Amino acid sequence: MKKILKRLVLATLLVVMFTLTFKSSTPIQAATPTVTITYNANGGVYNTGSKGAKQTVVKDANVILLPPSVERSGYIFLGYAQNNRASYPGYLLGSKQYKFSYNITLYAVWVKRAEIYDRYGDEFKFGVNKDQVKDTLTLFSASSWAGAHPLVKNVAVTTLAVQLTGMYGIKKMPSIVKGLPRGADPSTTMGGYVDANNTLYLNPKLYENGYLVSEDGKRTPACHELALTIAHELRHAYQHQRAKNPQGKTDYLYAYNFGELGYSRANYIAPIKNASGKYVNYNEYQDQLVEAEAFGIEELFKEFLK
Repeated sequence: MKKILKRLVLATLLVVMFTLTFKSSTPIQAATPTVTITYNANGGVYNTGSKGAKQTVVKDANVILLPPSVERSGYIFLGYAQNNRASYPGYLLGSKQYKFSYNITLYAVWVKRAEIYDRYGDEFKFGVNKDQVKDTLTLFSASSWAGAHPLVKNVAVTTLAVQLTGMYGIKKMPSIVKGLPRGADPSTTMGGYVDANNTLYLNPKLYENGYLVSEDGKRTPACHELALTIAHELRHAYQHQRAKNPQGKTDYLYAYNFGELGYSRANYIAPIKNASGKYVNYNEYQDQLVEAEAFGIEELFKEFLK
């Protein structure tokens, strides 16, 4: 019996020692450090009904901003900034990631809806001087164009495009294609700029001699329309360039309007025709920021061509 008791005591001691040894070999893990992002609706209201929200994130880790959706009557939400008076955001929603080392408050950045969707071409100042392009524009006069060789016409187009690329501040000149993007209606589309391949498309009929006749019976030399289309579409090339690498408020408005930087592509109002071929939303299309600006410089070039 004593031997059995001794064996039981010895076995118990061994179990206790093993247990103590096992416990002491397990390290104590420190809590993961976190910081808090406090969102301020800054005049708006979150869909939760509140004017603020919080998000706890791991300190110095890559994180995506995940605040509730926010609204403000008559305004468009652009993103967040650390300053409640900021005119453009320093933090965007979507897939962009940020790191935070300390607790921070971010304020919603708003712009009046009219600043993007109620604009007019005569509001803008372009800093473009007729003297910079007057020699080239003489090539687009109806009399000069009528007797010009096709190669001379191509040179005129390229020269004007090169000059405008420099005047606008476009970093990489677009390729020029005598033709239209797939799906474009050649009867109504004079040209287009496609950002995906940095290409300026021009309707071949604009290279012809003669006139274009509008619905109201107004006659415009095809060569004039060609120059105006180049000026208009290259302005879009400039806007896209600025939208991809924004440096100020206007650049962020371009980005919003075009749907760059994670903004919705639906923000751009494309012209829509009804069954009879008439545009049903032409005013809305023309009055949005990126188009109003492009039409504004087109009007300036109409004066240059007189």
